[in-house]
Amino acid sequence: MQRTWILASSSPERKRLLSEILPEFRCISPEVDEVREPGGNPPVWVPQTNAHLKASFVAEQFPDAWVIGADTVIIFGSTVFHKPKDRTDAKNMLRRFSGKTHSAVTGLEILCKAANFRYATTVETKVTFDPITDDFIDTYLEEVNPLKSAGSYTIRHPLTQTFAHLQGSQTNVSGFPTEAFREILKPLPLE
Repeated sequence: MQRTWILASSSPERKRLLSEILPEFRCISPEVDEVREPGGNPPVWVPQTNAHLKASFVAEQFPDAWVIGADTVIIFGSTVFHKPKDRTDAKNMLRRFSGKTHSAVTGLEILCKAANFRYATTVETKVTFDPITDDFIDTYLEEVNPLKSAGSYTIRHPLTQTFAHLQGSQTNVSGFPTEAFREILKPLPLE
């Protein structure tokens, strides 16, 4: 019997990236209250917990399905950055990252209740920004919608690639680490 896959997300970028690996899957947007702050835990706890919350919510409704939960945040020092609230917030984030290195971190979880299967991992990509000016940030924010991405930037945009340098997975920065997911698929139990 063929596996039924569900992506616990409404993100168009995650859907696009997963479609490069899985020919068929459904998308269901989980109705969960995501955690925003580590609350005394290491910062990576935030995306790990959110990935689990998303996958668990959908797996409860579809216990036979293989459910994928993912959450991506930016971690700079001990601070967790999500999607910006508005353009001012986006500009402030980009200013903070200017000339420095931060981490794009994705929590990734696969759950299948019927198979008693749970796999969780965290993928980190180091991102270093060249120094960028306020004028450049203003121009950037005219071209890129910062409200859709954690950290206020879209790594696939050509303008981003002029100042952001990666150590690790680009798809991870986009919200779904395809390389890690392919590795997870290899040893999955046969049905």
